[in-house]
Amino acid sequence: MKIILPKGLTHRFFTLGLFLVVIPITIIFVLAIYLSQNVLQNQADEHTLQGARTTANQTQQLFLSQINMLETIVENYTGEEDFDNFIERIETAYLKDPFFIDIAFINQDGERENEARRSTLDSSSLMMEESVYEEMLWRNSSFVTSRKAEDESSLGVYIAVPIPEPAASELEGAVIARTNMFYLNRLLQNSRIGEDSRTLLVTNDGDIFVDTAGAADEAPPQSLTGAGFLNDMQRGRIGVYRGEAFGEEVLAGYYPVDRLPLYSVAIQPMEEANAPIGTLSAVLTFGWLVILATGLILLTVSIRWIVKPVKELTDQAADYAKGEGWHLNILKEKDEIFTLGTAMKHMAESLQEKERFLQLILESFPYGVITTGADGNVTSMNKAGAKLFSGRREDFVDKSIAVLPSKGLREHLLKYRKGSGNFSETEEEIPFVNKDGRSLTLKAASSPLLDEKGKMIGVLTTFWDYTELKKLQQHLHRSEHLAAIGQMTAGLAHEVKNPLGTIQMASDVVEAEFDDLARKRDIKGPGPSMIKEAITDIQAETQRLNELVTRFLKMSRHHKEEEQNVDIGKLVLEVSRLLSHQMKRENINMELDLPEKPLYVLGDRNQLVQAFLNIFLNSLEAMKNKDDGLLSVSVRESGTNIQVIVDDNGIGIPDGKINRIFNPFFSTKHEGSGLGLSITHDIIQDHNGSIEVASQAEEGTTCFVYLPESIETEKVM
Repeated sequence: MKIILPKGLTHRFFTLGLFLVVIPITIIFVLAIYLSQNVLQNQADEHTLQGARTTANQTQQLFLSQINMLETIVENYTGEEDFDNFIERIETAYLKDPFFIDIAFINQDGERENEARRSTLDSSSLMMEESVYEEMLWRNSSFVTSRKAEDESSLGVYIAVPIPEPAASELEGAVIARTNMFYLNRLLQNSRIGEDSRTLLVTNDGDIFVDTAGAADEAPPQSLTGAGFLNDMQRGRIGVYRGEAFGEEVLAGYYPVDRLPLYSVAIQPMEEANAPIGTLSAVLTFGWLVILATGLILLTVSIRWIVKPVKELTDQAADYAKGEGWHLNILKEKDEIFTLGTAMKHMAESLQEKERFLQLILESFPYGVITTGADGNVTSMNKAGAKLFSGRREDFVDKSIAVLPSKGLREHLLKYRKGSGNFSETEEEIPFVNKDGRSLTLKAASSPLLDEKGKMIGVLTTFWDYTELKKLQQHLHRSEHLAAIGQMTAGLAHEVKNPLGTIQMASDVVEAEFDDLARKRDIKGPGPSMIKEAITDIQAETQRLNELVTRFLKMSRHHKEEEQNVDIGKLVLEVSRLLSHQMKRENINMELDLPEKPLYVLGDRNQLVQAFLNIFLNSLEAMKNKDDGLLSVSVRESGTNIQVIVDDNGIGIPDGKINRIFNPFFSTKHEGSGLGLSITHDIIQDHNGSIEVASQAEEGTTCFVYLPESIETEKVM
């Protein structure tokens, strides 16, 4: 007996399996099969009746809206002087509203006024129309009625609206509209309650006006005569019928259409109506048999085979424990479940500790790390990545990549989400504007995220702020360029300045001698004037070339003088005053937004004046000949920096040229030397600052200057 039912897990499993699983499930299945039949049958009845009710309400609303429309047309009829317009309104309603197959205006003599439509009607239709008008003579109010042709070849449902005389004692005529059974047939197709079901509209006489199961123009019309529910339906009752109709067993729900001589009928084959009951009974029975058989098999087999795997798990837990510093004497325990639970607890704690360690490594990583799944959602992000986006991890994790503020990074992730990109070449530069409005450059590198089977389950992307490094590279390139220019300038200083001096002196001598000769000889005329102009041109161009060489030397040798604290707000105000007369002459307005307190930068005041003067002059040049020129300058604190924003609405800079504006000799102006912004850039760099430019052609340019704020508080003398 002990071998068959040993103590511990085996005995416990057998007892619980027998009394808590097999027997209760058997009882539940029996009760479920018994109770579900009545429940599903009631649901089927209610569903069918609801279908008839919905169709009735839909039909009522449709007919009432059309009656209101026709009554509105009649109310606007003012007499014979409005006859042509009245006929036109009737014809328009017929042509535009698919609800009507015909609309007629019948006068006091019972004659149809809109004869253009009469030729398209057969004799039976005209007779039904006359019969409706005869009913109107004693009703004298709007109504809906049905008519069947004498040969029973057609059936029509009509809306009749009277046209009273001004004294309201007699009828002046009537508007009689025949409804379109084709339109109603199509409209009621959506109200069918099942694949093989049908929806009917039936008249008082039991004639079927609309049947969604057959053709809309079926002739002669069918009838519900002989159906077991026809008498109850004609008495205005509401109910459900189970029995024979149309030669088969059906479930039918019938519902009268309020205020109309029509009834709504929803019919469903009994086989289709009872399908859920049969299906559920079969499923429950099959499930019960499967569970019962499975339970008995498991109870028999598990007695021998459950304990062994559990003990193997405990042995594996013990082996794991030996390498983790904690031990369990699990083989001596009589309760295998307790032993395994204790082992799993220690294993879970060990795994949690390792997970925390890995998380610390990820959080300590200086670059942003983001992982995305195949569905395009962000699955994880470290603190460095969230900080770079000026947000929290909760703002991005478990959300679509569409929430990421960088459009370029979103496009990068979409590109590699399904492994379509070449992961060996995924490192790319991405432009990004942070919340402070500062333009940054990110670099992103992606690699596939694989599971233990080597299947791709997502994408791992590392991204970092590449802005400063890129600036250093650009600065290095510019420095190399400037070094070459410096060498060239040194040679030019020796090779060009001496000849320029000689040319200048020679031109001065020629000018003096020519003036003396002209005075003594009294030389006049166009020839001497041309010589005089040529001498002046030589002197002017020599002077301009001398200034250009001097600026070369300045660019290659400029250095800061004694540094001092410079109030940037006061300096910007001073530069704006220097240019005030020029701005008035060019009709350019200036707006200044200066801080209330002084903001100091440690540096060379003269060089800073030169830098901002170059920036302002470039903006003024861009707004030349512009009637509404506006130069906006603001100075503000931005973290540990002072930010100066210079914005103009000038001609802007094309996209292909904006990256080259700080290069020496590059200029967008025809007469520019291309050295102003290059010198400005180097001055700002020498003051440990940075300068950025954003522009759009024909819309304007914005220049951002960042200078480190001085920690000293003494004012400039």
